[in-house]
Amino acid sequence: MRDMEETTYRVRVPRTFVEDHARRDLLDLEAVTVRATRSHYVLELTRRQLLELRSDCDYYVDGGTDEFGREYFGLIGSARATMAAIDKLGEVTR
Repeated sequence: MRDMEETTYRVRVPRTFVEDHARRDLLDLEAVTVRATRSHYVLELTRRQLLELRSDCDYYVDGGTDEFGREYFGLIGSARATMAAIDKLGEVTR
């Protein structure tokens, strides 16, 4: 039986934040993409990858435009939507 760390989970997330996350070499987007649309990716991630992505989202959402500036408004909104998509998976991210 596979343990929770090895199991993969599919999640549909907005492109903006995930592409930024990948540009910073925090995720190999090609390796985890199941499907891509104009505005979203369906990714297959391990629990560890999900937690890392959610932690990065949390950093931007908590800082908000006060810390990062108004030019980050779109990225922060995408981070918030990405976090919500991950949180829908429930116990996986706790």
